[in-house]
Amino acid sequence: MLSSAPTEQQIRQRFTLLGLLSAAIHLVGFGNTWLPDRTMQQAVCGLGLAISLTVLYLVRRSPMNLGLVRALALALAVIWLLASVVPPGLSHTGGASTDLHILSLMNLALLGYALLPGRLAGWVSAGAYLVFLVSIFYFHGVHQLPYLSAGITLLLLHYVGSHSYELLNVRQRAQHLAHLAAYDHLTGLLNRYGMEEKLRELWDRVQSDSNGDDATLLLLDIDHFKAINDQHGHDVGDRVLRRVGRALTEACPEGQVGRWGGEEFLVVLPPISPSEARGLPSRLTACLAATGRAIPGGKPVTLSGGGVQFSEADSLPQLIALADQRLYAAKRLGRDRVEWSSAANPQTPLPETAL
Repeated sequence: MLSSAPTEQQIRQRFTLLGLLSAAIHLVGFGNTWLPDRTMQQAVCGLGLAISLTVLYLVRRSPMNLGLVRALALALAVIWLLASVVPPGLSHTGGASTDLHILSLMNLALLGYALLPGRLAGWVSAGAYLVFLVSIFYFHGVHQLPYLSAGITLLLLHYVGSHSYELLNVRQRAQHLAHLAAYDHLTGLLNRYGMEEKLRELWDRVQSDSNGDDATLLLLDIDHFKAINDQHGHDVGDRVLRRVGRALTEACPEGQVGRWGGEEFLVVLPPISPSEARGLPSRLTACLAATGRAIPGGKPVTLSGGGVQFSEADSLPQLIALADQRLYAAKRLGRDRVEWSSAANPQTPLPETAL
């Protein structure tokens, strides 16, 4: 279940958006206040702009002083609330006090998204917008449509902007969870779930290929891995798993390598010739030479494996079962090899010490 608590990055994004839009609104307000009777509006816009720029400066610093940022945002709210209670018609032009009302209502909508949970902030923003709309018609009627258009545009921009980064954060968290579900934390390779997805995709592609191109699957197991863990500890065993994963990726750059489970790895190769497929063991041996650095004594690990062409199976489960049978046949025949046939009896159990 995803946590509802915002991260520091989300908080920074939220207050950055608040500061930018608030600064833009105050700049627009400044542009309409250069009249002698609008001293109060000039003061409100100037103070609001200064606080907005300070908020922008603080949220870009690391570490962010969240307490001070929230205090400044609340100070903006107080200024806007005080501006909103100025009686209409204070100036003889009839516009200054109404401009303050409009400004305060728009900024209160912004503040709602900065300080409140998403659902509650939506209601606050919607409420501020409705009051803003009613006040325009109540004080000035339809001839003040430029104010109405500007206010609606700013509120819609804020609504879209705030929800866009919320959706982006949700998408990022979903992608992160999908990555955790499909990848092995220790080796960085695809895990069993991720490899099953890749296998299904390649299986469907091979089955629908009219050219008859085949693909190859290798199921590989580290020889005597239990002995490595018992003699040198699980930290050394983890290093071996990581190095084997890297070695397989280097040996099979054209394919997909994944950790199938425990000390087993699965390699899926796109259509290649049978001779290329049977040349893989020598490439694997060369790449596995570096694994000796992970083990005290410096002896590289070896792998046993079962190889199978996709054309040898009628279904994906049968394909994996064939590879598994050939893997155990390779272990019975002495390990450190890849077996490509099922001649050995797959039902003969392995001795416990050989696992």
